[in-house]
Amino acid sequence: LEEREEQIRGKMEELRIQQAESLERREELLEEREEQIRGKMEELRIQQAESLERREELLHELEMANQMTARETQRQAKDREARKRELEVQVTERQRRADESRRELEREMLEQELAEAEYERMLREEEVLAERKYRPKSHARRTVAWN
Repeated sequence: LEEREEQIRGKMEELRIQQAESLERREELLEEREEQIRGKMEELRIQQAESLERREELLHELEMANQMTARETQRQAKDREARKRELEVQVTERQRRADESRRELEREMLEQELAEAEYERMLREEEVLAERKYRPKSHARRTVAWN
């Protein structure tokens, strides 16, 4: 009986030792796993910080690109407006020249009509004078024959 008790105590001691070893291994495994998780979390934190920094850089680049696009759009609008004003000035100048040419042509036509009317009046006067048998006075000098 004592032997049996001794065997049971021995077995129990072995079981306690095994349990203690098993518990130590579990604790070691848990500590290793905890360390792995901490390492992974630190790695993820670093990646997240880098990602955030890159995102901020990209947002800054996008903002700069948008500002450049806005400036370029404004410059193009100013260029279009300047070109429009330039074309309006050209159109106005062409209209002024066309009006001036039209007035000059009208003046020349009026002068032509007046000249034709004067010519016709002169012709009528000559006809009237011819009908009256008018002969213009000769103001030529008399020539004396010297022989």
